[in-house]
Amino acid sequence: MADDTGSYDLQRLLRWRDSGATWRVLAIRDDAATIALCRCDDETEEVERFTSDQPDLIAFARAHPSQDYL
Repeated sequence: MADDTGSYDLQRLLRWRDSGATWRVLAIRDDAATIALCRCDDETEEVERFTSDQPDLIAFARAHPSQDYL
């Protein structure tokens, strides 16, 4: 499922970020990215992780390998 704001996977990550929680890129390749979704009060405690093959999420993860841009 996707709309004009990006793939479901990118929307998922952006909702996570916008809710104040943290995330980090665990692995990235040309064809996939693995993202760790972490607690908002402890960026080392992983709540969930997912791997996506969606080009927009991969591009976002490459452009923002950490949350320092926020």
